[in-house]
Amino acid sequence: MRAHEFLPQLHRPPRLSAETMTRGMYRVMIGVAKKAILGDWIASQFTDAVFNAPENYTSLEILLSLYAFTLQLYADFSGYTDIAIGVALMLGFVLPENFERPYQAKNLGEFWRRWHMTLSTWLRDYVFFPLGGSKGSPGRVYFNLWLTMFLVGMWHGASWNFILYSNIHALAMVFNRWNRLRKRGTGTAKTRAMWVTGMLLLFGAVYGLSTAVLQLGQPESLGLGGFAVLMFLIVARLPETGTAWNTALHVLLTFHFTVLSRVFFRADDLDTSRKMIAGLLRFDAHGIREGLITPAVWTVLLFGIGYHLLTPKGLVDRETYAVFRRLPGPLIGLLLAALGLAIHLLLSSGPRANIYFQF
Repeated sequence: MRAHEFLPQLHRPPRLSAETMTRGMYRVMIGVAKKAILGDWIASQFTDAVFNAPENYTSLEILLSLYAFTLQLYADFSGYTDIAIGVALMLGFVLPENFERPYQAKNLGEFWRRWHMTLSTWLRDYVFFPLGGSKGSPGRVYFNLWLTMFLVGMWHGASWNFILYSNIHALAMVFNRWNRLRKRGTGTAKTRAMWVTGMLLLFGAVYGLSTAVLQLGQPESLGLGGFAVLMFLIVARLPETGTAWNTALHVLLTFHFTVLSRVFFRADDLDTSRKMIAGLLRFDAHGIREGLITPAVWTVLLFGIGYHLLTPKGLVDRETYAVFRRLPGPLIGLLLAALGLAIHLLLSSGPRANIYFQF
């Protein structure tokens, strides 16, 4: 949080009111539910087991664990952000929002403008702009963008996993800017030759990374290189704006990019990442074994992902808060008690530290 956002609030008496207390309590309740149920409970019931021993699970189970972790990470981080904002409101202070439905972003640039917004804007103002920002030659601008996004990834930790994670997102951001600014239309023979050269370089880079770093076999490395080229072509050729179907496809592609890249974010080490990726590429067609995921976990998982992918944040928050603020105090007390009891029953192993506390 910036000094100019918070320090002036310390120079005046806290502004307490029934409205700020009610809104603060609402944010705390939402945050606790997200953190404990969509975050901790899903992790304890499914995600942790897969990441602890990925070699014991099928391709589909590993993929599903990545969806589950994607929800868990967002619920954990945005949940305790909600708690912090709610507690601050009940003390008379206003904190900035930190998330704005990031999984509804249509491209990676928009995703990072919606995810951990206080960190993204801090690095923009104190790294990207001092480096020159968008001024200068295209090469310099792309370097500034790459370095800023690389530091966003490396802020999470100094390990091979985060080196890979930060470079994947940094290079994807460079591609996102190039794809947004480039001239579209029928290309010349020179342009087509540059495209072919670029595709070969991309294929070679992914193939080399797959064999040398991820230690995948040749068929898997070839497949991963081909998949990278295919995704590049789809995103590059997809119109930036258009119908609702076009927008939905952009959102799904961006969402799945974040899902798959989270292998390196969640895995404890590079060896675990290798096992996860190798498991994904087995395509063993064994499906999901019976009893691995309970109906309750399925319900929470599908609801959580669907809710954050499909519902507009402002409208839902306004409508649910409008209902909440009309509830009588004793009923709110009962809701709090029920939420506490539900968390106590669901998380028998006790509370977990917030994921981002380790960074």
